[in-house]
This record gives sequence, C-alpha cells and structure tokens, in this order.
Amino acid sequence: MKRKFAFMVMALFLGGCASGPELLPLVTGATAPLVTEDIFVATARAPSDDPLVVYSGGRSDVLGFAEITVSVPPEREAGTLPMPTRKPDFSRQFAAVAVDRDLTAPGFVSRLDERLLEFSPGERTAFVFVHGFNTDFAEGVYRQAQFLHDYKIDAAAVNFSWPSAGKTPLYLYDRDSAQFARGSLVKTLRLLAGSKADRIIILGHSMGALLTMEALHEISISGDKALLRRIDAVLLAAPDIDVDVFWQQVSQIDPMPSSFAVMVSSKDRALNLSNRVRGGHPRVGEGVDIDALRKNGIAVIDLSEQGAGRRSLNHSTFASSPVLIDLAQSGLLGRDSLNSETSIDTALGNLSDLLAGVVYLPAKAAGVR
Repeated sequence: MKRKFAFMVMALFLGGCASGPELLPLVTGATAPLVTEDIFVATARAPSDDPLVVYSGGRSDVLGFAEITVSVPPEREAGTLPMPTRKPDFSRQFAAVAVDRDLTAPGFVSRLDERLLEFSPGERTAFVFVHGFNTDFAEGVYRQAQFLHDYKIDAAAVNFSWPSAGKTPLYLYDRDSAQFARGSLVKTLRLLAGSKADRIIILGHSMGALLTMEALHEISISGDKALLRRIDAVLLAAPDIDVDVFWQQVSQIDPMPSSFAVMVSSKDRALNLSNRVRGGHPRVGEGVDIDALRKNGIAVIDLSEQGAGRRSLNHSTFASSPVLIDLAQSGLLGRDSLNSETSIDTALGNLSDLLAGVVYLPAKAAGVR
C-alpha cells in the first residue's frame, strides 16, 4: 500500500510539469551572428516521423547517429534552459541551427574527429553526456549545449540519448529503457576509443548515472581494460542509484577512472521520492555517506545548499548552480583539481569560503587516512 501511495505521490507531484515532447525547430531569420554549440549524437531511440522531434521515446536495437548545431540565446541567465517554440526567438531560446540525422557510424566518427582536430594534441577530449529520467531527445541535446556553454567546456560534445519516454508517470519504462540502452552506450564508448580523442569524460545524470555505471561494469566484465583506461573521468550528477547497488558496481569495475566525482544533494526532491518508492532505500545522489565515497577515492560535490528552494525539485542543480558554474569556469572542477593535492591546496587558498561545504576531496588527495 505504501509503495502504491508513493507512486501516486510521484505522479501527482511531478506529473504537473508533463507536456508534449520538446522540439528542435531550425532558427531562421537571425540578423546577428549566432553563438552555437555542436552536439554529436549517438542514440538508442527510435526515429520519429516528426522532423521537429527527430527521435522518439521508443526503443531501437540499431544505434542511430546525428550531428546537431544548437544556438545559445544571448539574453538569458547562465544555468537557465529556455526551450524553443515552433518559431523560436534565437535571442531568448535555445534552438537548432542545423540537424543531420543521417550519419552512419563511420560518418559519426569522421565528423567527431574533425571537431577533435580543432584542439591541440593531448587536449582532445570527448565529453559524453548521458541524460536522466523524464528527458526527451530535444531536452537532452539542449541541456548538454547549455552545460557545455555555461561551464566553458573545451571538448567535442557527444550526447548519448537513451529512450526515455519523457513522461513522469513512465518512470518504470524509463528504468527498463536505461537497462535496454546499456549495450548501445558500450558500443558508443568503443567508437570513441577508436576516434582521435585523447581521453573520454562521462557525465551521467540521474537515471543516466545508473546507465553509465552499468555500461562501465559491462566493459569491465568483458575484460576490455584498454577501453576503461581511455575513460579519464566520470562525473555522476544526482545519481538515482541504490547505495548498495552502487558499491557492488564500484567493486566490479577494474580499473576505475582516474578521476571520479559524485554530485549529491540532501534536498533533491526527486531522489527523495525515489527513495520513498523503494521503501526508504537511499539513493547515492542524496549524499547519505559522503565519508564512504571519499575513502573510496571518490570526490563529492555537495549541492544541498545550491538548489532553487522549495518550489524546485533541485534535481538538475548540477547544470544551473551559479556557484558550480563559477567553480567550473575557474577550472576548479577539472579532472586535475579533483585529484591533485597541489591544485586543491591552491584552490582552497583562493576560494576557501566558496568551496567550504561544497567540494569534498577524495581521502588520499585531502590527506585523510
């Protein structure tokens, strides 16, 4: 009875925000130069017949590829994600400048390599974003463009889009879809390992964090240590993962990425509800045991005080927090900063007040025994 009640609460509490799928309308009539971000897409979604939707919430056994150029509106606050209408206002809304959904796997890698060659040797990074629950195709693409732009990430952006229904009541469908897409994410990472990328960095959000960990586990049990070594850093934002399951995953991934961080919040209302649905089993993203994470070499970024208040779910704070954006733009959330004792000491000296209660270093880097 309690589980049924919790599902009803989740549907009522979150379902009020449900709407039709976000669109990818093309910008026309721009009179000023557009600021754009290129997003390379690998997806386990089924294609949509609607050209403004591009990919649906249906599942596909065939990995699809696309390249989408997104315009970033100049008239907005950093961290915000204003969605477009069918006739977007490019000055205030995110929108698509170009959409190519007809790429093959070799074409995808070729286009990606062209982008990577724009960076200096040794600095060619493939930045993979794995979106979370209740995220349709367009929203996941726009979110990565926003994150890429606001955090000033110098990398080739790869959006792994798994078949979320984009509807809150279909939470269980999304969870099954995340499992369904595991093999497709592994295939995508193998393609990236064969590209000109010097390193691969993965950001998994919410249920996408579970998918990320499951993919790393599958790679590990296949014995492909070379691929795991190409994955330089993993960042899990608000991971919707059972704590016990997470530690089992960690113990079975060998080698672990050299840089590993988790963003948590005790005020993440979506994860709090996920906890209740499961009879009180905590989620990793709730930050119930920061010390255990640190002692196992995992950096923790605590966003409990960085949310938007009572009316917000505080589930996408990783992309919207002004403090976090400032930290990222200053380079203090980079892979070296999260694991290097020297750079952390410098960071703490320069921004001790800003970092206090936000960033918790791995035990080794922080000198904890």
